[in-house]
Amino acid sequence: MFERLPKLQELDLGINNLEGILPKEIGNMTMLRILYLDGNRIKGVIPHQIGDLLNLEELSISSGLQKQFLLPSHFLPGKHAPIVGDFIYLEEVNISRGLLEGYLPPSIGNLTSLRILDLAHNSLTGRIPFTLGNLRDLEVLDLSDNDLSSTLSSSKSSFLSSLENCRSLSYLSFARNPSIIGYLPASIGNQSSSLRHLDASSCNISGRIPGDIGKWNLVEYMDFSGNQFSVQTFPMMYCSQRKLRDPLEQVLSGNDISSTLSPSEIILLSSLANYRDLRVLAFGMNPLISGYCESSISSGPK
Repeated sequence: MFERLPKLQELDLGINNLEGILPKEIGNMTMLRILYLDGNRIKGVIPHQIGDLLNLEELSISSGLQKQFLLPSHFLPGKHAPIVGDFIYLEEVNISRGLLEGYLPPSIGNLTSLRILDLAHNSLTGRIPFTLGNLRDLEVLDLSDNDLSSTLSSSKSSFLSSLENCRSLSYLSFARNPSIIGYLPASIGNQSSSLRHLDASSCNISGRIPGDIGKWNLVEYMDFSGNQFSVQTFPMMYCSQRKLRDPLEQVLSGNDISSTLSPSEIILLSSLANYRDLRVLAFGMNPLISGYCESSISSGPK
């Protein structure tokens, strides 16, 4: 079939319970811009002829990938191989919720047209490449639920530092990657001013939560739960600077956040007094918090 459709530009075979492997003839559709294969039972190695689809802009193969599923060496991360930058028009990649194995090589930074990269819920390993910062048009990055690693406090190798170049980034999740370690550098406040969603939960991040996160004026959701934060005060700069446009959900449960709450110490909860639209505030499972907080949280704006 594919060899007879050389001018086809969009192919959607999503949610059809298709089984088996893709034929090599898929590479004959050299005009193809959009390829949706979601919700099927694809296995084997995607044929290397897919590398001939140089006009490809959107690729989605999320959900239903079989255990034997691999991508070819010149495409996305497979068990044995890296990305190269042949796909200069590629804007959206969604290969989430499968059994994708392998690593993210530095050459992923060559896909400079990418706006959406969703590789969540796979079995990817290795370090998250610093070259993600080359994807300056990136809007969504989801690497959650893998076994990727990074030392956030290393400015020379941390992917988080490199993402400061991605000024349109609005959604960032690297949650549930337990090999992400280190502390959040103060420069985290230099992340995109467009940031609305940040999920850094269930990693092994330690230290303080920098006050410079107060620069994120549009953020709606932050989740730092399940880490190793051990701070004496909540970042008061954040609370005093932020003027909420939308309700904020904030989760800090399951850390080692410490504070002694008393009327004479305006710390932690008292700095949240301006959050009139706050919907969710979670400090659960922080055993070092003690004292009482009646006066410290009742003095906010009426």
